[in-house]
Amino acid sequence: MLIAQKTIEELPHTVEKVEGKPATCTEHGLTDGVKCSVCGEILVEQEIIQATGHTKETITGKPATCTEDGLTDGTKCSICGELLAAQEEIAALGHSWDAGKVTKEPTATATGVRTYTCKRCGTTKTETIPKLDATVLIGDVNQDGEVNATDRMILSRYLAGWEGYGTKIKSMDAADIDRNSKVEAKDRMILARYLAGWTGYDTYFK
Repeated sequence: MLIAQKTIEELPHTVEKVEGKPATCTEHGLTDGVKCSVCGEILVEQEIIQATGHTKETITGKPATCTEDGLTDGTKCSICGELLAAQEEIAALGHSWDAGKVTKEPTATATGVRTYTCKRCGTTKTETIPKLDATVLIGDVNQDGEVNATDRMILSRYLAGWEGYGTKIKSMDAADIDRNSKVEAKDRMILARYLAGWTGYDTYFK
C-alpha cells in the first residue's frame, strides 16, 4: 500500500533578539537586530552606530611661584577618562629681589642691616652691613678715595629711590654728611653745595 506525501505548511520564524552594543568614544556600536532562532535567518540587520569621539574636559593647572613648581592645563575625556593632553611642569620662578634698603644704619661700633624684598611674593632677606670705618672720608659715598660729582649723583639717585643705587653706596657713614645718623635730603644738599664751592660747607668735610 502506498501512502501519498502531504504538504506541511512552513513554520513561521522564531524571533530572537540580537543584542547590539553602545558606541564609545573610540569604537563604533551596533543597534539591536533580529534573527530566527531556528534557521538563523537575519530578520532585522544591525546598523553601525558611529563612535562618539572624546568630550574634552580641562584639567586645571596651577601657576609656578617663587619657590614651588607649577603645572600647565591638561585635557582629559569627561566620559571615559582618557588623558588627551598631559600637564607639564613649570619650574619655580625663583625670587626677584629688589635693590635692597638699609633698615639699620651701621656705625663705627655696630653693624647695620640691608633688607631685600622679593618683588613677586614679598618675602624678605637680610644681609649684614659691616661696621663703619672711623677714618671714612665724609662725602665719599662710593669709597673711591675722592669726594666728587659721582658721589653727589649716587647719593641723589639713592635718595630718589632709583633701583640699584642702594648697593652703590659703599659707606652710609660717608653719606651721613651732617652726622645725625640719617642719610637724607639734607646730606645731598650739603654735598652739592660743597662741590659747588659754597662758603662754609667745607666744615662738614673736616
